[in-house]
Order: sequence, then C-alpha cells, then structure tokens
Amino acid sequence: MASSKTQTLIEFVIEAAPAVRATKFMAAASLVVALYDWLLCLGDEVELIYFAPWTLVKVLYIFIRVVTAGGLMVVNYHLAGFRPKLSDT
Repeated sequence: MASSKTQTLIEFVIEAAPAVRATKFMAAASLVVALYDWLLCLGDEVELIYFAPWTLVKVLYIFIRVVTAGGLMVVNYHLAGFRPKLSDT
C-alpha cells in the first residue's frame, strides 16, 4: 500500500496532467502564430529592413525576430518530447 505522501504525489500528478497537455498545445500554437506573422510580413520586412543601412534599430529588430522564433522552437522541441533521454534509467 502506498504511503500518504506517495498517494498525495500521485493525485497531484494526475490533476496536473491536463495543464501540462494544455501548455504543450499553447506553446505549439504560439510558434505557429509567430511564424505565420513572420511569413505575412516577410515581403515588407525584406523591403524595409534588410535593404536599409545598418543601424542599431535594424540590428535589434533582426535580433528580436531571430531570438523569438528560435526560442519558441527550442521550447516546443523540449515540450514535445522529441529530445533523447538524458540517461538510460
């Protein structure tokens, strides 16, 4: 028979499972929306940003666009469970 602490932990995990699943879906949705926005604005972005002279604003804009998309991809990769296990146990 499981101890009281173990039983409490099991109940907590069972109650938290839907929230974890919802978090995965929300992370995936945020990635899709961000990439969709990026694709919609790509033509204007290339015309107005990439051919403009280099300024601090241009560097910050490109940095934020790349970091946001990259960060969302990393988060989704980890949340989706595609990464290999860290150990065999």
